[in-house]
Amino acid sequence: MMHGNLLLCLMGQGFPNWSPPIFFQDSLTKLTQQGPHQYTRAFGAPKLINSISDFYSPIFNRKIDPNTEICVSAGGVSVLNAIFLGILNSGDEVILLDPSYDCYRAQIQIAGGISKSVPLKYRKKNTQEEIKTEKI
Repeated sequence: MMHGNLLLCLMGQGFPNWSPPIFFQDSLTKLTQQGPHQYTRAFGAPKLINSISDFYSPIFNRKIDPNTEICVSAGGVSVLNAIFLGILNSGDEVILLDPSYDCYRAQIQIAGGISKSVPLKYRKKNTQEEIKTEKI
C-alpha cells in the first residue's frame, strides 16, 4: 500500500495475501491428524504459563506467579476489550498513538471512554518521536 511516496504495510487487519510456507502447511496438517484435541485451561496451558514465568521472572528480578499474574488469550483485541470494559469509567480519556489499530476507538467508546489521538510523525532518521505534552 502506498501513502504518498511511502510504501506501507497494513498489519492490523490480518488479511494476508500470501500462503504460509509449505513446511508450515505440512506440519499443521500432520498435527491435526494426530488426536485427540481439546481446549486447554482458560488462562493458558500450564507448561506455557510456567515457561513464560521462568523467562520473565529474572528480567523483572522477582518471581512472577504463573497462576495469578499471567493470562494467555486468543489475541490482543479480546484482552484489550476486557481491559477497557473492566477499568474505564464513563468519560475516562485514553491516549492512542496514531496510526493505531482501528478497533481500539470502538472498544474505548463501547466501554464509555473517550479516545484522544497523538499522531506519530515520520522522521528520516531512525530515532523515536517525542510526544509533545501540548498534543495530549
